[in-house]
Amino acid sequence: MPTLPTMMVSDIVGDDASASRGGRPFKTIAAALAVAQAGDFCYIGVGTYTIPAGLVLPSGVALTGLNSAVTKIQMLNVTADTDLMTMGDGARVERIDFLLTSTGHHRLRGFVFPGTSAATAKVRDSTIKLDNSAASGAGSSDITGIHIAGTAQPAIETSCLRACSVVVDSAGGGAKDAILNDAAGRAHMRDINLSCRRAAGSSGVYTAARTNHANAYVRLDASILNGDDFDAYEELGTLDLGPGVTKYHAPPPPPGGGGGFTSIQMENKDVITLPAGTPVAAHTSGSGFIRADASNNNKNAIGITNEQINVGFSGEVLLTGPVTLADWTDITGTSNLAARGLYFLDTTAGMLTTTAPSSSGQAVQLVGKALAADTLEILVEPSVLL
Repeated sequence: MPTLPTMMVSDIVGDDASASRGGRPFKTIAAALAVAQAGDFCYIGVGTYTIPAGLVLPSGVALTGLNSAVTKIQMLNVTADTDLMTMGDGARVERIDFLLTSTGHHRLRGFVFPGTSAATAKVRDSTIKLDNSAASGAGSSDITGIHIAGTAQPAIETSCLRACSVVVDSAGGGAKDAILNDAAGRAHMRDINLSCRRAAGSSGVYTAARTNHANAYVRLDASILNGDDFDAYEELGTLDLGPGVTKYHAPPPPPGGGGGFTSIQMENKDVITLPAGTPVAAHTSGSGFIRADASNNNKNAIGITNEQINVGFSGEVLLTGPVTLADWTDITGTSNLAARGLYFLDTTAGMLTTTAPSSSGQAVQLVGKALAADTLEILVEPSVLL
């Protein structure tokens, strides 16, 4: 525990004009932090503190509330890119509820760990929520609950985050992450709940925990991961899931029940040879397949061909799992898949698109997610007729 002097912030009896380190309480958190020194223990009294700008917690300073149910720090309806809290080396946050909201599309980050702070700074027994779910579904913004942005190399027993909940509720396109490490450093966390949820009609990629740097490393223990698109995603680097980690989304069952099969042999009853990677629909005869087509709700995708299949011949159709192609041009119009892209059935028969159909009479059907530039994870969902 940091040593005295103890500082106090009280929304009820505080007065910035007469407050001092070790003396009378401050009215605002910003005023207290402006004079705080390494070793100070700043107690935040019961109340909801609406702050006008993001906070930078000085190195070696502890910010502690009574508990997260009654001590709250918030920034509401921000209209510009905002970081709610930036952690200094050796800083500590404990027993506080944090909320950052916006009704627009701006770069929002809850807690930022720059430099080497992920090795020495700590957040304990707190909740962090970011919410721009009321923003337009047509816009785009990157929203990050916890951002590891430095070069820290902590010992394995050192956790920068423990006994915390991190929630991202967002809308529109962009990268949405409860936790993101896109730098060369490492971070360890345990006993945390991560949730990243999309508003209806949103096209972004919603991930509970993600790494995106060749040297990035995140270790999670005894935690729950719940991302609407990905619970855990190693775009680059290493996402190490230790004992007690639960991923909310179990592997999807094969479409239509599938009897537990991951693939089936089917006859090509279309009028053309179909290349590997083609999304296919069941033929009206009840046997065989044709190209799936989002412009016809009777041609919903059931799987993807795993090989080129000539007309009248049978071949393998994958119902679930990954499919890898060196070149996706015949299926998506580009040779490589978009990083972490969601792929929907296209209105051009036998094609996939990252832009969901949007016109009346068309069917919106998620078919898969890009795991890499050459690999698509098949996740066929029921279609929604517009």
